[in-house]
Amino acid sequence: MTLTAGNRMETPVRTCHPVILCGGSGLELWPMAREAYPKLLMAPAAERTLLQETLHRVTDPNRFAAPLLICEAEHRFLIADQTHALGITPAAILVGPQGCGGSATAAAAAALLLAAQDPEALLLLLPSDHYVAAPERFRDAVDRALAVAAQGAFVVFAGASDGGTGRNSGMFMFGARRYLAELQRLEPETVAAARNAVDCAIRNLNFLHLDTKAFAAAPTRPIDCAAMERTCGGAVVPLDGAGWTDAGSWTALWTAAAKDCDGNALVGDVLAEGVTNSYIRGESRLVAAVGVDNLVLVETADAVLAVGRDRVQELRPLIDRLARAGRGEHREHRRVYRPWGSYESVDAGERHQVKRIIVKPGGRLSLQKHAHRAEHWVVVRGTARVTRDDSVFELKENESTYIPVGAVHRLENPGAEPLHLIEVQSGDYLGEDDIVRLDDSYGRA
Repeated sequence: MTLTAGNRMETPVRTCHPVILCGGSGLELWPMAREAYPKLLMAPAAERTLLQETLHRVTDPNRFAAPLLICEAEHRFLIADQTHALGITPAAILVGPQGCGGSATAAAAAALLLAAQDPEALLLLLPSDHYVAAPERFRDAVDRALAVAAQGAFVVFAGASDGGTGRNSGMFMFGARRYLAELQRLEPETVAAARNAVDCAIRNLNFLHLDTKAFAAAPTRPIDCAAMERTCGGAVVPLDGAGWTDAGSWTALWTAAAKDCDGNALVGDVLAEGVTNSYIRGESRLVAAVGVDNLVLVETADAVLAVGRDRVQELRPLIDRLARAGRGEHREHRRVYRPWGSYESVDAGERHQVKRIIVKPGGRLSLQKHAHRAEHWVVVRGTARVTRDDSVFELKENESTYIPVGAVHRLENPGAEPLHLIEVQSGDYLGEDDIVRLDDSYGRA
């Protein structure tokens, strides 16, 4: 059954529950996306990230309940920060294994939780890293889908491809109980694994950690293959005029972006002369280009990518080479994010490293010690509360302290503004694994 814009059905519209899948790294958008800082945290077309744009599309209280998000453990604090920045309180943040397994199992876990609260719950299953140029047209499509899903259909939203024909957008709507019943018929092992993962889940801070062993027992299958392509109750709702793209490559972002009269999408501090049909992005410095065509040029603080726009699908071998060489550029940016804030290496050499540290208001690093390095801390802005062995004291701007090798220590920000600090490390080994956590506010000890 295909539902078009004119096929509105006279069925009472129920509130739906957005379920946002936040798994994966999206390394096809390297060097902006990294394993530890995935594509959904990029802001390719606006100030909001792809995840925040997704959340913003489903914040109408007349249509949507509070969103439920599913992510992997490494990214959970970044995901929580994204919701907090928008003033959104999620219904839950579910934490699954790396990659979050297959979307069929993730959707089953969400359906089990939501059906227990609302037997008539309708799920709107959304990837976190898609781009929609016209959110109001997307919401129109959701309204049409609600009427059909309320009658028991499994709705897939179809986006227009370059050729103008519809293709699966990876966005779906269905009733929670209806999905579980159909999946029980088609793949009972997936339902059993999801149920065990939910039943054995552990709540920690604001996260619900699904049981990893139980979750891993399910087949790693996307919801398309597990259910949507095999059910007899499918329906299609077109995303007419929504300007949808899956942001799956630099070429896809170029296609979706606003372009100048020469066909260029220029982001950041960019100067272009005689450049045509190109995507050029500068993140930390001036990027200049002359006389090139059909190019993707992306600059970050630690890497520069130059690739023909018709060759962007060939990035994976290059990223694999970085990993095999033991380099870190495939995994993290120079600025590394932690639950308490971030740090950035600004200089490193034999037996020394200098970092710029930012601690969020109320943030506190773990109580820890190092076997190989000593640290000097200088407060640049804000107030630092320092624990050093048996002493607890505060440092103001332009004040400093010394943490000897082996000293038990902790850094906190008791203030209402971010704490900026310069850390100078010295010693015979400066790796991040030279940390013994004795206590941690974020469950990492």
